[in-house]
Amino acid sequence: IRSGSIDFTRSNFESDAPVTFSDDESVVAATDYVQQVRDGLHIWHTSRGGFSFDLVPTDVRRTLVGGEDRSGKISDQKVTHATVIFRQSINGLITIGTGGVVEITLNGNREVCRVRIVLRQLVSITHEETSVDVALLGKRAEQRALDEVQSQPFVNTCRIVKSEFGFFSADESVAQAASELSFRILVEMRTGPFARLVEKVYTARQLSEQ
Repeated sequence: IRSGSIDFTRSNFESDAPVTFSDDESVVAATDYVQQVRDGLHIWHTSRGGFSFDLVPTDVRRTLVGGEDRSGKISDQKVTHATVIFRQSINGLITIGTGGVVEITLNGNREVCRVRIVLRQLVSITHEETSVDVALLGKRAEQRALDEVQSQPFVNTCRIVKSEFGFFSADESVAQAASELSFRILVEMRTGPFARLVEKVYTARQLSEQ
């Protein structure tokens, strides 16, 4: 898998046309574009060493803008962009983390106006021969994340915001030579009136040894 970080915005990003098409239509348009450039991504329907790789649409984000009238009420709301999130998959299992992502943004004319790509070059992928009890290890990961965050100074409360399982892929700013089956937990911690998210990543192998 080739590494690559690309983030470019086209001149048609500032289109006045609102997004009136559905999420399904967004996925179709974005997939068509990704298929056109798949040779440059080095990740579309490929295989190596017993592993198969693909890009899978996993989410659609919509950008909503609006203004306020004199009474303070929101007015003139419209959706200006739809962004389709593609994630790498390995043997059908979606990757997790901030890497392994391709984002295709469409304007109201259904034109590609922004492309963001964060793909990682992996030297090796760790394959677990034994079955993984995802439910059991997921609970261990969440409890471990809560305990670690709660133990930090001045933390009042904390809660699980998101829990993911898959091959972990960090972004290009983090050194990563191998991808392992992992749990990624996002914990919201509060210190007085302030709150922030903390990311915790544990491999299935680590949790199995607990």
